[in-house]
Amino acid sequence: MTPVVIENPIIKMKDEMVKDFLLII
Repeated sequence: MTPVVIENPIIKMKDEMVKDFLLII
């Protein structure tokens, strides 16, 4: 369960990066 907790913020960060990337394009 610990890996999931660590992975969650990473997925959230990735999602935000993707949103920024789409906004830039």
